[in-house]
Amino acid sequence: MSNPPKNGDLSLMLEDDLLLLDEDEADEAVIELSKKWDDNKQVPVINPKEPWKVMIVDDEQEIHDVTQIALDGFIFHNKPISFISAYSGEEAKLLLKEHPDISVIFLDVVMEENDTGLQVVKYIRDTLHNYLVRIILRTGQPGEAPEEKTIINYDINDYKHKAELTRRKLFVTTIAGLRAYYDLMLIEINKAALKQTLEAVPVGICVLEAQSVKPTYINQKAHEIFGNRLEQNITAKNMAEVYQFYVADTSKTYPYEELPMVCALHGKTSHVDNLEIHQDERNIPIESWGTPIYDNDGKVIYSLTAFQNITERKQAEAVKIRLIQEREAKNVALRYSKEIEAKNIDLVKLNQDKNEFLGIAAHDLKNPLSVIKGYAEEIEEYCHEMSKEEIVELSGLIREASAKMSTLIMNLLDVNQIESGNIRLNFTHVDILPIVESIAQDYAKRAKKKDINLYFSYDGNDFQAYVDANAVGQVLDNIISNAVKYSPLGKNVYVNLSATEGNIRCEMKNDGEGLSEADQKKLFGKFNRLSTKPTGGEHSTGLGLFIVKKLVEAMNAEIWCESELGKGATFVVEFSHYKSDF
Repeated sequence: MSNPPKNGDLSLMLEDDLLLLDEDEADEAVIELSKKWDDNKQVPVINPKEPWKVMIVDDEQEIHDVTQIALDGFIFHNKPISFISAYSGEEAKLLLKEHPDISVIFLDVVMEENDTGLQVVKYIRDTLHNYLVRIILRTGQPGEAPEEKTIINYDINDYKHKAELTRRKLFVTTIAGLRAYYDLMLIEINKAALKQTLEAVPVGICVLEAQSVKPTYINQKAHEIFGNRLEQNITAKNMAEVYQFYVADTSKTYPYEELPMVCALHGKTSHVDNLEIHQDERNIPIESWGTPIYDNDGKVIYSLTAFQNITERKQAEAVKIRLIQEREAKNVALRYSKEIEAKNIDLVKLNQDKNEFLGIAAHDLKNPLSVIKGYAEEIEEYCHEMSKEEIVELSGLIREASAKMSTLIMNLLDVNQIESGNIRLNFTHVDILPIVESIAQDYAKRAKKKDINLYFSYDGNDFQAYVDANAVGQVLDNIISNAVKYSPLGKNVYVNLSATEGNIRCEMKNDGEGLSEADQKKLFGKFNRLSTKPTGGEHSTGLGLFIVKKLVEAMNAEIWCESELGKGATFVVEFSHYKSDF
């Protein structure tokens, strides 16, 4: 058995034997340097088609050669490794700017100077602001950079003595580094998905950090309302002046403590509709909702505020007032009273719908947003201490929270499309049987997780209906999913498809608690949540059955529910065989 190498010797060992490499055996790698960068901030590039980039920074050629031989044929997530070699700290800095998507760096400490490697670490983290690349400090002279002191004072991810690195240990270290880098990439992707979701919300969204009272996120809609003023540096004392919030129809600055964003910072949820901003010689009326976001200890860490430009609503209210005044002045508005009353009711309904919509956007997005931010910050801060299983678990929770937000947004968009009269259905003769079979098979698997048996049966042989195939799938998926969602554990769900001379009927029955008369009256209403709750803690927006009802009516079909409290519930949908006159 060979003695361990001394400082400065070749340090990568295969098992317990020193692995020697002749210079002639090393292949030269040609690296295309074509990526652009910002001098102050480096943006990582994620490309699933390119190999993992591993950088070796060492002034000894042998270290480069042996590392590449030891990791030859290495595969992680179906991607190989490509090596980037630097032989000095300055060369490493240049290559790091050219390759912002480097995954792992094996970094020597002593090169041009005794602390060259540590200087490179500070350059990566403080100058390039690259917090994703995993840095493995590898030194043959531990006295120049003591392990404990270096780990504490520098943002590195591992510390290895060259004399200790066997081929197996190098393999394990590389796997760990790439796995951590990959998980951080997943977090960045989820952050991008969250941002995309917030950008889809049709109201202005601003998130303030509680300690600094500065914006940490502003969506495009908020920029349209406020312009660049949201980008200015602000403090708690000058925020109202910088944002130029005024009491509506006055030149009085809005009371600081009553602003929804400030109330949220103090742990209060609030709503106001008498805000006004002065912009480009225009007075813009604003309605605003504010809600706090807490950490795990119940401390407010962010203020989530929604803004809505209500100019059109104010104009509509002004029109209403003018019409009333004209009626009183000319005594000729009597014949228009019903029309005015109807418009007023529509206006109030629109206002209520808008309040419900914004309330859901501010409230229902709050919890998953808190989950995503909380878990992302936890992984970012403690990733080097976490196991793979812990990081994967937190990443899964982040993905689930993002899925809830996405479902909510999709439901709200469906409601908006329905209520604006923009439903576009493609009617054709569709065989309902394979659609129901596919959905039933899918939910049968999911039902097993709740110890629920789902039974599917059908009577007849002609299940052709004149409908829109996508709409039918959405309707049946929702009803069958509800049957599973609200069934107690260990019960049964029955799905039956039958055909008569004129109609096709699909019945979904469960052995759940059933519905009270009060619940049945509001069953197909918008934003209605029933007294009966999902039995497995599943998420519910209160919009599914409203959307189902509208789609069924649009296809000239029928849907109803038969239920008694304590005896389960049966949902029935009937489609027509033939084309009807709508």
